[in-house]
This record gives sequence, structure tokens and C-alpha cells, in this order.
Amino acid sequence: MLETNDIFKKTPYADTIPKYLACVSERYSDSTAIKENKGRQVEEKSYVQLKEDVDKLSFVFSRLKFRNEKIALMGPPSYCWWVFYFGIVSSSNIVVPIDDCLRFQEIERQAKLAEVSALVYDEKNEKTIQYLKQANKSLKATFCLQELDKLIEGTNSFYKSKMKPQKEDLAMIVFTSGTTGGSKGVMLTHKNICDNIYYSAFLLGMKIFQQEESIFSLLPLYHMFGVTAGFLIPLYYGLTICIAGEEKNIVRNLKVFQPSIMVVVPMIAEGIDKLLKEGLEEVSGNLRLMISGGATMDEKICERFHNLGITILNGYGITECSPVVSCNRIEKN
Repeated sequence: MLETNDIFKKTPYADTIPKYLACVSERYSDSTAIKENKGRQVEEKSYVQLKEDVDKLSFVFSRLKFRNEKIALMGPPSYCWWVFYFGIVSSSNIVVPIDDCLRFQEIERQAKLAEVSALVYDEKNEKTIQYLKQANKSLKATFCLQELDKLIEGTNSFYKSKMKPQKEDLAMIVFTSGTTGGSKGVMLTHKNICDNIYYSAFLLGMKIFQQEESIFSLLPLYHMFGVTAGFLIPLYYGLTICIAGEEKNIVRNLKVFQPSIMVVVPMIAEGIDKLLKEGLEEVSGNLRLMISGGATMDEKICERFHNLGITILNGYGITECSPVVSCNRIEKN
């Protein structure tokens, strides 16, 4: 039986997100951390490259004297999104992920409720940013995801931020729908998130993944399931995280990445099941495991995937728990 201490043998326990990133980047160094589909090409970044870019951006925020600032992070999943995510929390600031497809007024409401003082946005949402600048005169700065390279240019990763967060410091404010009224912000500390990563590894076990296996997630990053299960936990195992990037077609992405693992909600699994029924068997490729959350998966779909040699693990979680609460084990599936 797996002992709790076994999860710390693979990656030493870290109680803050920057410490966690330092642990995994040291352990997996030159292994590929991220593959991003740029349409005509796939860009790869190693664990070390990710850490170096994060250190540079963290230093930039420190130089701007940003500390304990709530920074809205909007835009689709991308390498730049994740550098900003880690850069913000590593410099003792707080990430507020917001769905940029919401109405202007709802984005404004969430930003004001979270007391956002800066914004990170995708260049395609320039109109949204102009609206928010007019609506919120207290904004200190805005940063474009696509201008990350320009922002960190000339900054040496040797110069690290001196503003190191503590385990009980706030790391994220994540908006989640309530039973009444509008969505409400859930406050999560560094320790909340780190504990969820390590004990999810305890739940899943050590042998469920192999280093540098490819994992593909289409989940939005303004939900904790996409953040934790789609990215932070895979880092623990040294997986290669595949990001759709500019290519939105799921079939083309599956053909390009040939992932062995996917993180899904039932609707995505149902879509893949439909494609398989239509004869597009190539979409299953190397796929051997799906981790599903957000709702209950139809048992018939689970059976069909099982017959194809694809295991489905159903999980349950809530934002307030960062978010994983439970998941069926692969040996008992």
C-alpha cells in the first residue's frame, strides 16, 4: 500500500507554488514541459526554460514594486499564460483568472469584486481592455500575453524576486457559480493548492504516469479543475503538457499531439465518443487514460472506452478544495 511519505520521494514537498516549480524544474530539467500548437508548427519548452522565464517575469513584477496586488489573468491556455501565472504568484502577487468570453459588465464586476489592480490579456481582447480601463480608473497596469518576450527582454533569470510568498499567503481568487446570485470569488492560499497537488498524487499513485508522457487538456483555466488537474499535477510527474494554442480543432490536435492521457469533462468525452462512432478511429491514437470531472460520466460511454483499452477515472471536486476531493483509483477501476 502507498504510504503518504512515498509522494515526497518523487518530488520533495513544497508549501508554496514557486517552491513547487523549483522542485519540478530541478528534477525534470531538460524534459519537455509544454508543447503548444501554433498552427503551422509545435513549439516546445523544457522545465528549465519555463522556470527561467518565470524568474525573469517575477523579477519584472518586483522591479515594478508589485506586491500583494490582485492581477486578472485572461485569455486561452498558452505557454505565455502559464509564465504569467507562475510569475504573478512567485512575486507575492495574486492571480485572478477571469473568463474573457463573459460580457464586459460581468468581467468588470468580477475585477472590482476581487479588487484587481492590473490586467493580463490576450491581444484579441483589446476592446475588452479598453472598456475596463474606462470603467476602472484605479488600474495600475495592463500586460499583453503576446508581449511576454518584450516584457522580460534583457532580464537575466539570475536576478530573482526577493518577494517570496509564504504558505498561508493568498495565491488565487477563483470565481465559481453559487447557488444564488452571481459568481463569487474563492480565496485559495499557496498551501491550499500545493497540498491538493501532493495528495492528488497520493490518491492517483506513483505508477499511473510515465515521465514525458503527453497529456492534453482542453479545459479553461478560469476553473480550478483545468489549473490543477490539467497542469499543476502533471508537472509533479514530469509529463509533457499539450496546449491547443492557435489550433482549436480537437481532431487535428489529437493527431498532432498523439496524447496518451486527456483531462476532460463528460461533454468532451462524449464528443470523442461520437467521433469514434463516426469511424474516426485515429482520434484515439495512443490514448490510454482519461481523467474526468465536473459531472458524472455516462456508464455506457465508460464501457465503450474501456473496450478500446482506454481507462476513465471519474473525479469529484469543488473550487474551495483547490479542487480535487476524490477520484476512483486505477487499480479499482
